[in-house]
Amino acid sequence: MEIRPRETVILVDDVETLVAWYRDVLGFKDVQLFEDGYHYAYMETASGIKIGIGSAEEMGVVPVDRSKNTAILQVEVDDVQQFFAHLEQAGGAVTFGPSLDDKGKFWFGGFADPEGNPCWVVDKNCPSLRPGSAMKVAPPPFPRQKATRHPPGILALFG
Repeated sequence: MEIRPRETVILVDDVETLVAWYRDVLGFKDVQLFEDGYHYAYMETASGIKIGIGSAEEMGVVPVDRSKNTAILQVEVDDVQQFFAHLEQAGGAVTFGPSLDDKGKFWFGGFADPEGNPCWVVDKNCPSLRPGSAMKVAPPPFPRQKATRHPPGILALFG
């Protein structure tokens, strides 16, 4: 049996607001919108990141503290500091960073969408996890840390 990639789905309280935010702030394009019987948006970036945004209520899900989500969207940008400046100007919430991984020589940080769903961002110098390697630490803590303090363990993530 073969599995193939699809979109990561984010269940939200306000589909319209989150679709607008992912489109206007993060640059996702509306690929297909469903509004008959259920509310769902399929979105994609020019670089190929695919997400779905659906109504939590219509799926029978009651979101709780989203900062403790166990699935986190991670994206890559050329310049994390510039991205955070754009994000904050657009009303986004930076949750930690930007921080420099001295060992790997890359910048990283975290932010949340308007409903509090956590996302991580790294710059283009961040190494990819290689097959057979495993994450050695828990994800960084929330809420926002001071920019000068690294979240515990995040620096060992790619070691």
